Amino acid sequence: MKLVLKLFENKAQDGNGGLMQAKARDFYVAFESAIPHLYLLPKIHKPPNEITGTWQGRPVLSGCQAPTTPVDWICIALLIPLLRLLPERLKDTTDYLNKIASVRNPVPSGACFFSLDVVTLYPSIPQREAAKVVATFFDENKHKITQQLREAGVWRPPHRQLLEESILHVMRDTLLQFDGKAYRQTKGTVIGASSSLAIADIFMHVVFERERSHREDAPAEYERYIDDIFGVMVGGLPPL
Repeated sequence: MKLVLKLFENKAQDGNGGLMQAKARDFYVAFESAIPHLYLLPKIHKPPNEITGTWQGRPVLSGCQAPTTPVDWICIALLIPLLRLLPERLKDTTDYLNKIASVRNPVPSGACFFSLDVVTLYPSIPQREAAKVVATFFDENKHKITQQLREAGVWRPPHRQLLEESILHVMRDTLLQFDGKAYRQTKGTVIGASSSLAIADIFMHVVFERERSHREDAPAEYERYIDDIFGVMVGGLPPL
């Protein structure tokens, strides 16, 4: 709860604070937590293991009462408004079809349509780098989402270091139970945390845009649904 109080005070260089109202602070401080249990959902769309005859399992963690949940809720309120600032982001299939239909420039002859995805995105995201990248992106763009933050109950956005600390707390300090033993997730975004999707989406945007902006052979069209990427390359695909 120390971090919740720190976010509430939200001390900036000018000495002012007030990320949230006292009523919201009291709600988060009174939150009753419990270490969540990890369980597996079978991947029935994939073939069973040849030796055991059982399906692969997808790890699931109900983080509704995790000790990090109050800070996770605050993080998601801060990050969700940023998603509308990601121009390549797709909401669903309909959104993709609408964007493709709105392309006015005709596709040149010989252009290549491509698709790709990131293997095991969520477990592969480096925690400290992601916290820094996402907090920096928020700090650089918070002036564009002032109204959305107010509607979410955020009266004064946190400074970059405080948000980075909060994101890292959620990613690094989430505990879980499995087979009677307690564990802490040390890699990737957190299973069951509300902010994990937004963190992954913003991290992907920053990393890919940082690379694309320096390439002369960048795609003419580029759309992304989290880690599934679609686009058009003019003049063929670059050599590997």
